[in-house]
Amino acid sequence: MTTIHRKIRNAAGTTGKSQVNLSSSGFAAVDRNITASAILSALSVPPVQGLLLPISKIAFNGYDIVPRPPEEEKANEAKIAEARRGLRMADKVVQSRSNIRQTFFDTLGFRHSIYNYSLKTEEQWTIPDVFKHLPAVSFEAAPDNTRGSDRYFSDPLLKGIVTDADDDSIHYWQSQSRSGKPVEIEADQIFHIQDRTPGELSYIASIIPTIRQWGFARSQAVMKYLQRVAAPNAVGVIDFQYVTAMMGDGQGDEGYLGTKTMGIPSEVWDYLDKVIKAQSTDTAFLMPPGTKLDYPTLSARPPIEIDQYLIREITSHLIPVNILDTLGSAISKSSTPALELFQLIVNGWREICARPFEEFYSKILEDNGFIGWTCEFQWWPIVPEDKAQVHKEALDGAMNRLITVNEYRAIHSLPELDDAALAQMSNEYNQLGGGML
Repeated sequence: MTTIHRKIRNAAGTTGKSQVNLSSSGFAAVDRNITASAILSALSVPPVQGLLLPISKIAFNGYDIVPRPPEEEKANEAKIAEARRGLRMADKVVQSRSNIRQTFFDTLGFRHSIYNYSLKTEEQWTIPDVFKHLPAVSFEAAPDNTRGSDRYFSDPLLKGIVTDADDDSIHYWQSQSRSGKPVEIEADQIFHIQDRTPGELSYIASIIPTIRQWGFARSQAVMKYLQRVAAPNAVGVIDFQYVTAMMGDGQGDEGYLGTKTMGIPSEVWDYLDKVIKAQSTDTAFLMPPGTKLDYPTLSARPPIEIDQYLIREITSHLIPVNILDTLGSAISKSSTPALELFQLIVNGWREICARPFEEFYSKILEDNGFIGWTCEFQWWPIVPEDKAQVHKEALDGAMNRLITVNEYRAIHSLPELDDAALAQMSNEYNQLGGGML
């Protein structure tokens, strides 16, 4: 049998005359340049965003803002309430809960999270008037006077954050328009949070090569493989003996006298050529006798395994659960080491992202006369309390005389019993033959 292959367009975009593949498009090189804009794009790809967004909501789920007096001060309830009121007023402007989550993304992506603020006096409190997040990419460009200088040093990722070597001061140059030059912002109006990760790259920047490889594999390998599976190349198959017998052998008056292509009647060859070119998922054709369309089995190995491997590499970088493979027994001997590892990781993120806000609020307290006072975020538990387990432990404690009746009631949010009520309860218990409480 003779086989006709689909014609393939060559690199110049013209259709080749040969019936075989002329050229392929090839693969483009993966971009390895890492900039603030590249990091911003990396934060939006599904494997990264799909993991970090839920984590930000779980790790920074909420907290109570609590003022703490210094140990040597016996503050009364009125002063504690006043400190709490001032912090609530400040938090309405700062909106620390949402901005802590923003800091989480900023520090993972750029190692820096920058806010611009001003102060006002309201109800005898000096609190922020404006507290605005400044996009990290707006500090991507360095000012002209710092380039090539031995005095000024720009941050490796955010070139607009410049350190003056003479006095070790930090200057902030923000690009406030696409075409305008960077403008310096007063440093005393900047609230700057920094993750001091070793090296020059951030946590996200170090995984960008893998993210790019995943994007390349998804678009060039996975999608093209699926396209080929959905609409495979058609092959026209001709039964040479049948066709020549039907047409004649080309000799004598009764033989086939038309033109031939590679020994096949040209009209059959040309028709199959058109069928192959027009073949798609929504077309159907009548085939001449002695011919048929065939779809050879795709020999290429499915690239899904590569796709999944790169996704696992990205996610294991962001949440290093592989630590449990070697350190799981050292973390916990309970049945939930993964949860305990996650809690430890969350505590580290809170130290970087939330502790500066606690210190910012502590300074507000000090500036308003609460000398030595500090602010503490009491975080809500990541996992909801297991009420059945709490009840079991409390009941065991009460039955084994490890806790008092009122301690048991406090665990279940019940009011405390006075001495008379406890005596009555004891009498009733004895009358029922239960013995002494």
